[in-house]
Amino acid sequence: MADKNYRSYYGIDGQVVADETLPPLDEYPKDYDDILKFSICSGATVRDCAISCGRENCTDAVRGTNYLWKGCLFDVEPPAYGAMTIKGAIKGWTVDNCRFQGHGDKFDIEVGQFDDYWYPGRVGTKNGLIRDSYSLGGKPILVTVWDADVPVASNSNVKIKKVSPFIWFPYFMFRYIQIKLKKMFGK
Repeated sequence: MADKNYRSYYGIDGQVVADETLPPLDEYPKDYDDILKFSICSGATVRDCAISCGRENCTDAVRGTNYLWKGCLFDVEPPAYGAMTIKGAIKGWTVDNCRFQGHGDKFDIEVGQFDDYWYPGRVGTKNGLIRDSYSLGGKPILVTVWDADVPVASNSNVKIKKVSPFIWFPYFMFRYIQIKLKKMFGK
């Protein structure tokens, strides 16, 4: 079943989402998987937005380059996974001057993993920066890092959880083979 997202952007360069409450207060966030979804975008910016969490995340970015979230408030309410996923070999991303209200069941920011796009030898997500960002509750921002470079944290209360390749590699390899077989033999 395909994701149902509040707003999706695919293959767009320079997309800017600014000064919004997402979704609007008259819509129920849990009607959506992700509130903002970016796929294969370059130079996307989300600025000065208050983003509630859908069933999965507030925002999900898959593949692409140079994503920026600046001055945003991520309002996370379990049972959602977390505020943000940044995955699928993204090259360059920044979370700058953002606040996190609440925490997800699994993470606040998840970096690097997405099994449907992974293949052996694929370069992971890299060049991440978390700057001047914090959790309103005082707890650290939990960043779970899979097959990716650990982001640089500057003037931010961040706790990094690096997932061992002994955990993710067998799973990703299994999914890679499963997807290949599915393509060869159909559903």
